[in-house]
Amino acid sequence: MSFEAFPVSGGTLLHDGDYAPFAASWFALARKRLWVSVFIIDTRVLRDPLRSVRGLVEQLARARWRNVDVRVLVGVSDTPEVHIANTTSALYMRELGVPVRLFHSERHVSTHSKFVIVDDRVLLGSHNWTHSAFHVSHEDSLAVNSPQLAMGLGRDFERLWTEGARKAEAAHAS
Repeated sequence: MSFEAFPVSGGTLLHDGDYAPFAASWFALARKRLWVSVFIIDTRVLRDPLRSVRGLVEQLARARWRNVDVRVLVGVSDTPEVHIANTTSALYMRELGVPVRLFHSERHVSTHSKFVIVDDRVLLGSHNWTHSAFHVSHEDSLAVNSPQLAMGLGRDFERLWTEGARKAEAAHAS
């Protein structure tokens, strides 16, 4: 894996298995915020044999311990396999002290966005956080240093974070 081999104007193109080690290196440098929006996160041991997904989640916990504002939005799905993966992973993240919300709202059934904001940098593309996305499927994502993009996606993330919280509170109240 040589993620530096694919620089593009203003960023780095990440193919397949380059995503997880690159993301981990960025997570280790986070100082202000580390916000994640991913449709599927699968930390189940039998589904993550190389611990690639768990490694990223553990990096989130380390950032949280450094007082970085860490938040994770994960999609909601009617597909049983995705539902089990996301709810199990959410429980694991909560155990590690990582704030996580399974996103659903009045307006949206789920979020399919896949992006990470690390301070003023953004990682976005097709990668879910699964063994398959990191080691089997063909996936592409782009890492860019763009305060403007981070600001725009950050506003969207905050809106979805708040919207998802209102829906969860309404569900608990009924």
